[in-house]
Amino acid sequence: MNDLVIRSVLKNVVSKLIDGNYQEVYENDFEKRLNVEQIKEGIEDYPGRISHFPDSALDLMRVYRLSETYCDIDFPLWYDNERSDLSMVSNIRFVDDQYRYSIEDILVQ
Repeated sequence: MNDLVIRSVLKNVVSKLIDGNYQEVYENDFEKRLNVEQIKEGIEDYPGRISHFPDSALDLMRVYRLSETYCDIDFPLWYDNERSDLSMVSNIRFVDDQYRYSIEDILVQ
């Protein structure tokens, strides 16, 4: 799995979070470890407003490549166009001919 795939998946998830589409984020989550309310609380309880991340943010994420088709990611989220100490821990895997994500946790680090 290359960085372009990871970036594309993360941009898609973050865009939905920015738009407040928590139900859609949940429905597209492969493992559904967090429910809609937990996702919403994780994002909205943090001060400020979640924003898109710059290209340089990819250098800040920790990627644990477990196989060619599966990786765990610890990714800092951006609020008010600045890096926050809130992170989204997730994984991306290739399932049913597409790359799918699962949010493991949203937490302050």
